[in-house]
Amino acid sequence: MSASLRARILLSGSYSVARYRTRTFLAISNVSTRLAELTGADNEQAARIRETIALAAAQSGNPTCDVLDKDHTIKGENTRRQNLISGAIITGNLSLTMSLFKELGKSVGVNKKSEYFGRPLHLAAAWGHIEIVQYLLDNGADARRIVALTKNDFDHCRDLHHVYLWSRHVDRSPDGSPLRAAALSGHEAIVRLLLKPEYNIWPKFRPEYYRAILAATRSGHERILDMLFDVAGLDLDSIGKFKSQILIEAVRHDRENIVRHLLDSETDLNFTPRDILPRRLHGAALHAAAAQNRTAMIRLLLDAGASTKVMEGDSYKQFTPIETAARYGHTEAVSIFIEYGGSPNLAFFAATYGSQIHLMHFLVQQNLVNIDKPTLDCRCDRWTPGREAMTQAILAHNPRTIIWLLAKGVPIGIETGEAHHKVRYVWLPQVLPWIKNFVLGLTGGRHPGYDYWNRSHCFLLDAPFGIYLKEDTWEWFGKY
Repeated sequence: MSASLRARILLSGSYSVARYRTRTFLAISNVSTRLAELTGADNEQAARIRETIALAAAQSGNPTCDVLDKDHTIKGENTRRQNLISGAIITGNLSLTMSLFKELGKSVGVNKKSEYFGRPLHLAAAWGHIEIVQYLLDNGADARRIVALTKNDFDHCRDLHHVYLWSRHVDRSPDGSPLRAAALSGHEAIVRLLLKPEYNIWPKFRPEYYRAILAATRSGHERILDMLFDVAGLDLDSIGKFKSQILIEAVRHDRENIVRHLLDSETDLNFTPRDILPRRLHGAALHAAAAQNRTAMIRLLLDAGASTKVMEGDSYKQFTPIETAARYGHTEAVSIFIEYGGSPNLAFFAATYGSQIHLMHFLVQQNLVNIDKPTLDCRCDRWTPGREAMTQAILAHNPRTIIWLLAKGVPIGIETGEAHHKVRYVWLPQVLPWIKNFVLGLTGGRHPGYDYWNRSHCFLLDAPFGIYLKEDTWEWFGKY
């Protein structure tokens, strides 16, 4: 979920009666109301203050909104005071920030954290307020403090190509170091300040410095990248496989100039991050372009020699780039891969797995896929793309796709005496009761004979792409 969408949810909640039972809503409401009072803001200015505070809360710690109704009312006067300091910093009000620190005394601090917004120096760096950054540094703020790291950041590993940014959808995050926060937001003057020897995290905190490089890559600020490399005495040849991680980040966020520079440096286009990284981050640069429907980037990578066969994989399913594009429903990207020799059948299967019926229809309508012709792409010379798609449609719990395939003449189930077919994408799948009842209603109660039909103690495919597949939510899958 993007930070802007989370911010809208938080903003709405801060106005609602739900704020009295939800800490984050209440914190936004209290801070914005108090800031408006202290600055004498009119109604329009007060609304802008609240929007900014909600956006800051959405950026902090990459929070999710699905647990907001489970927390309790905000407690503690010191917490409220630190929140107010955070609000003054976020809005860039230096005089108010200074007066609040002086007035509130030891109950607040330049290194204390607001759990709703972050730490003062990190916030000032993220929001680009260099005067406040300098004030905080002059008053003891720790520029080398790294926050919001978890055991999954693997900073203990000797190799550094594992380093990455967890949060893909933020651009003003106070996580990590102040240097990373400033690089992510593209604040060149603050980066230059924090690269001074007395503040710089290099070389003591090498993994975090590398994350600052990724942050600058995401924001697309090439001068900041140059500064980070120059101060540390680095170049692309000295960072090994990590430059492939930079390539993936640049591709994902459509930074073409940086990508071209990396291609000129003979970066490995087919590098895939190690398996310990989160599932959604697996895959090579071409997978990142495919998932985002970056059509110009796809052509650039293919022309540079990127492999169309490299796998984005985990323990139970693997996808080539064309399959990644197809399961997200990107017709334009799939068409480019086919133009470069990709398999339409693989795209068709993956589109079924992703419930992308518009793409399935396109491939059939353009005569790119013959759903009735057996193909080795099904891993079996007796199965057809249509029958493979039917198994995936049932596992995807999408009645609309099943009905569409039936209308095309594709049967449900295994024929008598026919060997079982290995499902392409899902290992030990389980079919939920509601979709079973739907399928049996189409077969007149006849058991379809799929080997996965009656499994109960196995992997449960109930939340692909974060959508829990229930009888009243299946239409969301492949649509949003």
